[in-house]
Amino acid sequence: MVINKKAEMLSNGILKARNISTQKDVENHWSVQFLRVPNPSQSFKNFTVQWSVYFDVFANTFVYRNQPFENPKAKPVSLWNMPPELIKITPTGKWLDQTNINGIVQNYELYGMAQIAIRTFTTDQIIHLHEGISKSSLKSDSKAISLQKHIANCIGSLETRNRFIYYGPKLLISNNASDKFGVQKMDKEERQKAERAFEKDDYGIDPSQSQTIVSSAALKVDKLQYPTKELMLFEENEVGLQAFCGAYGIKRDIFPSTTGSTFTNQAEAEKSTYYGTIAQAAQTYCAYLGKILNLEDEGIELYLDYSHLPVMQDDLLNAAKEKMENTKAFDTWFRSGIISAERYAE
Repeated sequence: MVINKKAEMLSNGILKARNISTQKDVENHWSVQFLRVPNPSQSFKNFTVQWSVYFDVFANTFVYRNQPFENPKAKPVSLWNMPPELIKITPTGKWLDQTNINGIVQNYELYGMAQIAIRTFTTDQIIHLHEGISKSSLKSDSKAISLQKHIANCIGSLETRNRFIYYGPKLLISNNASDKFGVQKMDKEERQKAERAFEKDDYGIDPSQSQTIVSSAALKVDKLQYPTKELMLFEENEVGLQAFCGAYGIKRDIFPSTTGSTFTNQAEAEKSTYYGTIAQAAQTYCAYLGKILNLEDEGIELYLDYSHLPVMQDDLLNAAKEKMENTKAFDTWFRSGIISAERYAE
C-alpha cells in the first residue's frame, strides 16, 4: 500500500523540459512528446508507476532503450522497464580504474521463468539505476529486507484474525445432569447424538439455518473465548504500517486509520510528502530519464511539476500574495524616485 501510494503520487506530476543554464521551460521539446507514450503499451503515467514500484521493491531499475544499434546517441523509439528480478549483471572483473560503465559491466542478461537466459543486452541498451548499499558495487539491496520482521508480523496478525473470524470461539458441550452422587457422565450414544445435532447443516449462522438446537439431554454449553484484544493484533498491523511509512518517506496520516485523522492533518501530510520524498524521487527519476535520452548533450533537463494539484494550491496563493506585496513596494519606490523606470520594469 505504501509503495503503491508513493508510485501514484510520483506519477501525478506533469513532465516538463527546461534549459539547464537559464532554468526556463522549453515548449514542445521532443523528449516530453516522446515520453507521453514511451512504448506501445504504456502511457507516461503507467510507465512511471511501474518504474517507481520496481525501484522501491528491488532498489534497482533496468530500462531497455530501443534505438538504432549502430548509433548509441540516436533518439530511442521506445523505452521498457525490465523486471529487476529477472536481470543478471555480468561484470568484467574490473572496477576501480574504469572510467565508464563498459569497463565495469560486460553485459546484462534477461532470464525467463525457467532460469534460462533468453536475451543479452549491452550497456548501451540497458540503463541501470540503483540506490542504497549492498555487498555488491553493481546492485543495491532493497529497503524491504530490513522490514522482513514487520512483514512477517503483519501476515501473522492478519492470518490469526482471519481464523478468529471464520472459526470463531469454540463451544464446550458437557452433561449438566446430576444425581446424589454428583454430575452424571454422558454415555457414548448421548454424546454422539448431541454432536450430530450441533454439526448438522440445519444449524449455523446462515439466515437459512436455525441458530437454536432443541435437545432432551441435559446439556451445558461453555464458550471458550480468544483473547483477541490482549494479543494486540491491530496494533501490530499499525506498527508495521508505520515502519513502512518511515522507510519509504510517506506520512502516516495520508492513509485511513481507525482513529481517523482530520482533513487538515491529511492535507498537511500529503503536502509534506510531496515537498520531501516525492520531490526527491522526482529529481532522481527525471535525471535518470535525461541520462537515458542523452539530454545533457542538448543542455536540457526534465522535471515534474506538481503545482496543479489541489493540495498545492495554497502555496500558489501565498506566492501570488507575496508577489503582489513586492510589486506594491517597487511601485512606491519608483513613485518616490528611489528606483528608475528601467529598474522598476526589471
